Amino acid sequence: MRRSSPEPREGYDWKLWIDEMDQEGDRRVFLFYAQKNDDVDAAELRFLCLASEGEVYAAVRVVDDNLYNEVDLSSQNEKLTLKASSSDRMVSSEPFTSNSTFMQDFAKSGWLQLNVTQNMEGISDGFMVEMAISTPEGMQAIADFVNNCNPGDMK
Repeated sequence: MRRSSPEPREGYDWKLWIDEMDQEGDRRVFLFYAQKNDDVDAAELRFLCLASEGEVYAAVRVVDDNLYNEVDLSSQNEKLTLKASSSDRMVSSEPFTSNSTFMQDFAKSGWLQLNVTQNMEGISDGFMVEMAISTPEGMQAIADFVNNCNPGDMK
C-alpha cells in the first residue's frame, strides 16, 4: 500500500552520528530522529549499525515509563515490526540489512510513521508519530546511514 508523505514536524529532522573506529577496526553508525540540538540519547527513534557487519537495528525510546510490547514502523510501501526487549526496556527490532526493502523504501521516501500496536497489557492504544524529513540535510543523513552500513562500502 503506497502512502503519501506526512508533513515535517517543526524543529525535527533525521541526523547522522558516526563513532570513531574502535580497536577492532569497526565503528557504530547512528541515524536518529530528534530536535535540532538533541543528541542520539534523546531521540524518539534511532537506527544503529556496525559498519563492518551491515546489520541494522531499530529502537524506540520508552517515554514516561510507557512500556510497549510491539511497534510498527511504516514507510511509503514497507513495514517493520519491533518487539519489546525486557532486558533494556527498549522496543527494538531483529537485525536487518541496510539494503533491505524497508531501508531502501525509507531512504527513497525520507519518512516513517511509528505506530504502537500493543502496550504491555496487550491493548492497542493508537499512539502514532510521523517522522518526516524537513531539510535536504535530513535526506542526506538517511542516504549516508544506508551507505555507511553497507559492509562492501567501508570508508
